[in-house]
Amino acid sequence: MMRKTSIALALAAVIGIPSLLLMLAHRFAGNGTGLQTGQMLPPAQLIALDGRLVDTRSWNGVPTLLVIIQSTCRACEREIEGLKEVAPSFPGLGIHLLALDSANPRVPTGFPVLADPSGQFLRKVRRATVPTLYLLNSEGRVVYVRSGQRPPEYETRVLTRLLSDEDQ
Repeated sequence: MMRKTSIALALAAVIGIPSLLLMLAHRFAGNGTGLQTGQMLPPAQLIALDGRLVDTRSWNGVPTLLVIIQSTCRACEREIEGLKEVAPSFPGLGIHLLALDSANPRVPTGFPVLADPSGQFLRKVRRATVPTLYLLNSEGRVVYVRSGQRPPEYETRVLTRLLSDEDQ
């Protein structure tokens, strides 16, 4: 009888613990679809690395690029480097990085790095792939979504087209 109980407990641990971890990870990560083109960015209070509170509503009035990154992601590092190349071409564009994890990218970014300790905002905006870029118009509406890293020249073409549409 004791042996059957031990086997049952071991089996429950083998099956139950990974299932529980998967369930918790899915709950924190959201459904992986994030925001879609045409949706409004939900308001949120995020925390910058320097400790100040950043309200996403303060971005209204300015086209904004919100880039979701993870500090251990090589593609995210390359994306940040590419953004450094293209940013001077778009002086009126606000660029903010939202870190999924420690909010400590391994490369100096030159852009504000934000964190969402509660995970509530991330559950609404996170997609399954990082980096994820959301271009918001001056009203806070998503006009462009891209997941995965692209070359800087690609980003320059897309942003130029979309931001010129915004001006009209």
